Amino acid sequence: MSYESNYQPNIPASISDAKLAETFNAVMARVYLWMTLGLVVTTAVSFYVVTNEAILSFVFGSVWVLLLLFVAQIGLVIALVRALPKLSTGAALGLFFAYAALNGVTLSAILLAYDLGVVTMAFGVTAVIFILLTIVGLTTKQDLTKWGPILFFALIGLILGTLVNMFLRSSTLDYII
Repeated sequence: MSYESNYQPNIPASISDAKLAETFNAVMARVYLWMTLGLVVTTAVSFYVVTNEAILSFVFGSVWVLLLLFVAQIGLVIALVRALPKLSTGAALGLFFAYAALNGVTLSAILLAYDLGVVTMAFGVTAVIFILLTIVGLTTKQDLTKWGPILFFALIGLILGTLVNMFLRSSTLDYII
């Protein structure tokens, strides 16, 4: 599996490095804004589903409804990826927020299964790591693609460690993971 990229952007020579960096930072700020709004929609829908007894019983009352929601999520992602070049910005955002809302419905099961404090802690830790990695990615001058295989195998190790710990039930290993 290769993570090498031969992408060479076609940037006119008349654009300065400062202007290019300014444009890149503006685009990235907008990307993070939309992703944050998507997370807000997912969170709000999750809490709404958990607090609304009728929706809760509809979604989790039948395995088929939940299965249909998961299939709809995957179908929506595939449709969005394929249609994205042809979609207007408004339509793409609408589908993105529909996906975020659908994610909120299916992820509401997490709020039923775990204590709100645990979910909040996991979300907080994930947000902090995401912010730190974003800062590193935006400020480093190094090519980070060489980290891909290393991080991929680290992920595999974490998944295997989690699976093994399901049987061992080691609180120390749980803390490390």
